[in-house]
Amino acid sequence: MVTRNSLLTLLALCLGLVSLAGYAASHQPERLTVGYLEQWPTPSLFSRVKQTYDRALGMPVDWVAFDDGAAMNAAMAAGNLDIAYSQGHEPFVLGVSGGLELTLVGIAVVYTADDGCMVANDSAINQASAGQLQGRKIATVAGGVTHFRLLRMLEHLGLDPAALEIVEFDDAAAAAAALRRREVAMACTYGRALRALGDIARPLLAAAELDAIGLPVFDVISAPRAFVEQHPGRLQTFMDVTAATNEQFRRNPEPMRAVIARAADMDRAAADAALDRFGFPDSATQKSEAWLGGNLQRYTRELAEFLVQQGRARAALEDYDRFISTRFLR
Repeated sequence: MVTRNSLLTLLALCLGLVSLAGYAASHQPERLTVGYLEQWPTPSLFSRVKQTYDRALGMPVDWVAFDDGAAMNAAMAAGNLDIAYSQGHEPFVLGVSGGLELTLVGIAVVYTADDGCMVANDSAINQASAGQLQGRKIATVAGGVTHFRLLRMLEHLGLDPAALEIVEFDDAAAAAAALRRREVAMACTYGRALRALGDIARPLLAAAELDAIGLPVFDVISAPRAFVEQHPGRLQTFMDVTAATNEQFRRNPEPMRAVIARAADMDRAAADAALDRFGFPDSATQKSEAWLGGNLQRYTRELAEFLVQQGRARAALEDYDRFISTRFLR
């Protein structure tokens, strides 16, 4: 799962001030360099192994593994990365809010079920009776998307956060442990820590319900603005192959799963479980109002404002429209 590395985020923001110069100085046009997340299975890995991208582009594609999206920011700022595939939305927001010139060109993967708020199985609290949370303790991973989505979810349910006691934790496992010890009525966490609660707890709102109210969890495809402007054809080809590969996976995933698992350096069961939780929206969906057609711009600004409040970003921009483009979705 994506880690949160504040040091690398800070480095990326500083490097963002000279990102265009760094890109122009070090870019090697005869190759394409794509960043991806380790142990993060996506259909794109199938086409990586089969060298579909290389053949379509007519050049070698170097795939570089990263621990998180903040490290991708640093690499793009330094001119060492052409495309960040499956960069977390939060690192992207921190990067552009801090001066890094990036363009978000697509949604790599949606995984709303991997980030949410859990209540004990024997609790009487559900969506209809969420008012019972008033005056109770809620655990959350502090300062990031999980915390932001908790506040937005409470707003949707008509609950005033000031009427609850929100207990902030530094990591996902600690927030989950608080619910397991019954120290809190609900825990908002993510990834492995959230899934480990499955034996004792259930989501207050299911992933489909969170998606429907505009609270998805997703990774993006981003690139330095200089690369987008200088090599739009290469980016278009990369996006076309990615879209075709995702469609192939939607239609007939079984022949692809073993290859994806090996490329992600995961055992087959773990990779399959992740793929079953993931969604790979088609281009029409990505271009819709729910995503890059309007909602993502608003969602990005709201998240940026929250990150400023949490001391994670210095300032939010007036709008994020110029950092988000549907041009390469067709």
